[in-house]
Amino acid sequence: MTRTKTRPAKPSPLALLPSLAGAALLLLLPSPLLHAADGDSRKVITHISPAYPEMAKRMHVSGTVHLNATVSPDGHVEKVKATAGHPLLCTAAQDALLRWKFAPGPTESVVSVQINFTDGESK
Repeated sequence: MTRTKTRPAKPSPLALLPSLAGAALLLLLPSPLLHAADGDSRKVITHISPAYPEMAKRMHVSGTVHLNATVSPDGHVEKVKATAGHPLLCTAAQDALLRWKFAPGPTESVVSVQINFTDGESK
């Protein structure tokens, strides 16, 4: 009788993250490179998570904020504009994205970023 070895199921990458109740999670889909409107891609060097606004927590507001960031050739974020998302979450996401640092590039570029806020409760 031959025994076949079965491999344990590989956990989802999201299952490897610790539970972060009340924290903002960054979604980088489909890869760590953020896609720029001009076809350039910039890798995130420094990522700052946004603070979950207290009012949004109390009101159980969650969701995704869509942002466009203008990144200078040296990788600093020059300006940020929220294109979609709950107003209580947009300011926190914009403030955090202004502190990010990207890999240097040949020219200024505009990258699209999505930041997901979750209240950490199972529903």
